[in-house]
Amino acid sequence: GVCNYDTTYIKNHKKEVRAILDDCAMFHDIGKFAMFEIVENSMRRLTDEEFDIIKKHPDGFNDMYTEIPVDNVRGCCIKDVALTHHLWHDGSNGYPKGMKHTNNRPFSDILAIADSIDAATDFIGRPYNKGKNLDTLLPEFIKDSNTRYSEDVVKALNNPSVKERISYLISEGRKDINYQVYVYNKVKENEYK
Repeated sequence: GVCNYDTTYIKNHKKEVRAILDDCAMFHDIGKFAMFEIVENSMRRLTDEEFDIIKKHPDGFNDMYTEIPVDNVRGCCIKDVALTHHLWHDGSNGYPKGMKHTNNRPFSDILAIADSIDAATDFIGRPYNKGKNLDTLLPEFIKDSNTRYSEDVVKALNNPSVKERISYLISEGRKDINYQVYVYNKVKENEYK
């Protein structure tokens, strides 16, 4: 289960639980806003010192949302996922150090793979990176299955419809999203002139 829900509840409320996962995906990297100057420097690889700072972004969520009421299931789930999405599935590595997985681990496992796919395939936001395709990444995920990544999530990547959707999102979908952001920003920029 996730979000303090058992598997029966999840099976009967798939849309609601999926919406919480969507929110987790939307807000998991919000701590990077405090590191905008480093994140925005996308024309080159980060230095070791910059990367050490970036590793603190999960804690940035705590800095921004210091008190989420315990009875706010959605908020607590988002917070847990933001704090744990860079922890390895088996708990042997990752950051922030000393953090433990919670009952929202399945969402953290999904976002760990999504983050890795996004970073490894990004040929627009990381112009210094050629960007891999999903078929190149799958053997790497399989090798790290049950250590860095959840075996269940890795297996899901082999589903033909999932594979097709992700392949689209990392190529044409990424171009479309970047275009929409560019157009939106140009429209907003013109409003202020």
